[in-house]
Amino acid sequence: MKSGSVYPNDLGGDRNLARVIGHVEHDEMDKGAFRAGDPPILKTHEPPKNSDPAIFIIRDGRPACVSLWKFYERQFPMSVIVEGRHRFNSWANHFKSWNPINRPNTLLLRYEDMVSEEKRYLIQVSDPLEGFNRGAYRFNYYFDKYFFLPVVSGYEFILPDFVEDRVSNFFLNLGEITNLLNSVLQFKGKSTAKTTGRFVINTTIGIGGLFDPATSFGIHRVNEDFGQTLGFYRVGHGPYIVLPIFGPSNLRDTAGLVVDTIAYSNAINVITKELNMDSDDEDLLKASLTVVGAIDKRHRMPFRYYATGSPFEYELVRMLYTKQREFLIAQ
Repeated sequence: MKSGSVYPNDLGGDRNLARVIGHVEHDEMDKGAFRAGDPPILKTHEPPKNSDPAIFIIRDGRPACVSLWKFYERQFPMSVIVEGRHRFNSWANHFKSWNPINRPNTLLLRYEDMVSEEKRYLIQVSDPLEGFNRGAYRFNYYFDKYFFLPVVSGYEFILPDFVEDRVSNFFLNLGEITNLLNSVLQFKGKSTAKTTGRFVINTTIGIGGLFDPATSFGIHRVNEDFGQTLGFYRVGHGPYIVLPIFGPSNLRDTAGLVVDTIAYSNAINVITKELNMDSDDEDLLKASLTVVGAIDKRHRMPFRYYATGSPFEYELVRMLYTKQREFLIAQ
């Protein structure tokens, strides 16, 4: 994964250095510097022209002005920077053009909340288990590369896309049970109504959840988990944890994962018992649903370990996971 800029002369115009660290200038991007299928992280001062997910980082204007003034080697008075009489215009205009507060799929962060020289953790994420976590991160990479992803590739090779979509819809519909439970526990009336409507519509009209007519009716999925429920009740996230196989988490979300797994398993038990099967067949069906469900979930997850090519991927994932969870809990 490469990062790109939409303004020239970044990194002092040193394109060799830029290529080494994966940076791409605007004119190079126009020439197709990003390979097909290469998911870029685009660093830009301009608002995105579509609804793609974006992270808007706002910084205290005073150090930002000083930084830009030094970048221009103090060629003009500081007032030119402060008043926006330069090619970047004013900082306020950038904020207004982005409108990150109302823009969908946008995570708004403060630079000062992520970076602090006074704290041990530069991005303010408690990680006392960092040694174990980095080992688990590497284990997950090898588990993914040599076992899980080959299994997923075989699954995708054997099944037509139409069948894959039906399987995904079935398991997503089962997941509405935990979404509903957590929506109720958080007293979210709108989410509870939406999730109930989705489950009823997709289970009946959608033939047991194989199809998703609820989305076409404008009733979109609302994801809620017990980790979010604990956060709703002001339970702190605790230390950051990388779970073997499951990936990034924290102490609160790990407890939430256990509760959600128990609730999901109980739902599976209810479904299998309604089929009046003998115990051996029932156990086989449960195991099959568990295995296929895990494969389908990884099939739907685009994340790949070490795909960024950055030596700081661990720190980046740690920060983004923590900020994303804070964002979801605040909704």
